[in-house]
Amino acid sequence: MKDVDPACYVDVRNARRVDSDGPVAESRGKCGVCFDDGEIPEDVDEVVVGKHTSKAHLPDGYEVSSEATIPDNPSCHTDGLAAKIGAEDFGPDDIEDLARGGDA
Repeated sequence: MKDVDPACYVDVRNARRVDSDGPVAESRGKCGVCFDDGEIPEDVDEVVVGKHTSKAHLPDGYEVSSEATIPDNPSCHTDGLAAKIGAEDFGPDDIEDLARGGDA
């Protein structure tokens, strides 16, 4: 099986290609780095999605905006563990929730 990677820097776990006009691609949000206007261009036949992610991405080989960054792009997922630990309001309750398997 060939590796599937997105065109952007986002790490997509269990990535797979799906038809860009199919129900999976249409039901997902669009990566703000790959799709700066939030829409899949008509000339894109397939997009990359992960099993446990909510965003669709352009496949590797497409050119994406290098100016888009996570802090400036609210459509990117920024509530991962690393972002939470660095937040001012991260505290002991969040650590306990993570230990129980929560997502803080």
